[in-house]
Amino acid sequence: MKNFDIESLVNPEIVEGAFIYHDNEIFEVIDMDINQITIINKISGKKNISDKDWSPIELNEDWLNRFNLKVGSKIRNKTTDLDWIIKSTGNLYYTSIYVEPPYGDNPVIGLKFVHELQAWYFRLTHENIKLNKKLC
Repeated sequence: MKNFDIESLVNPEIVEGAFIYHDNEIFEVIDMDINQITIINKISGKKNISDKDWSPIELNEDWLNRFNLKVGSKIRNKTTDLDWIIKSTGNLYYTSIYVEPPYGDNPVIGLKFVHELQAWYFRLTHENIKLNKKLC
């Protein structure tokens, strides 16, 4: 996964490797520029779509498991050496800085969709989040 050049993107919230829906299928983003998003999957192959032609995938426990994560998993920020922890309230997921014992107003980043988790993971680790098995 790489961080696209934010100034030349049609959608700066998506990183390479992000999973999205298009035409009721799951696709992986493989490239993007100011005009289009290039996606691929095993069924439909490679396509170029506009930023209006996709929808996000809801983040849930199954998707966390696909990435070998769960509520309570920690992700190390390689820049600051601080751990962020995945938490949930019901079926809403978020990350916050991990401190023991917990206190006060730690930053909280909401994670409603799979591509948001993938982008946040990349920003913290500068690495691609790994799937248990190839999905697309």
